[in-house]
Amino acid sequence: MDVAQDDMTIAILRKEWDVLAENLPAGDLQLRVYRSIRWIEGAVERDEQGDDDAAFIFY
Repeated sequence: MDVAQDDMTIAILRKEWDVLAENLPAGDLQLRVYRSIRWIEGAVERDEQGDDDAAFIFY
């Protein structure tokens, strides 16, 4: 997997989410999207560490 591409995707997701989150009411949707981004970050971190099983679960 191309880690640099994943990092770029995560950075874009974070940036877009920060803009959108300001305009949404606090609630379930906001929490779910935030958690989804965190799970993707976790998957990329585990992949970089060579833990394929954990990366698969996070994805």
